[in-house]
Amino acid sequence: DYASADSMTGVSITGTMPNSAAEKAGLRDGDRIIALGDKKIDSLEDLADVLMEARPGDKIKIKIVRDKEERVLDAVLGDRR
Repeated sequence: DYASADSMTGVSITGTMPNSAAEKAGLRDGDRIIALGDKKIDSLEDLADVLMEARPGDKIKIKIVRDKEERVLDAVLGDRR
């Protein structure tokens, strides 16, 4: 979500694609990604950098904020479309 570039840490998402790794991991509209694996996510650039280094099939922990609570989701990355 490009509009989420404010003083909050992380990157807010506006939803997931059906059957995507994000949907399978349990990400939802409004979640704010604050870390992927051991990498802190402060911007869309941070998110893109981590995803560019990743490979399909990689298992990764996604740290999010949902409803003011931090949660950790497990994802298996898929092919880029």
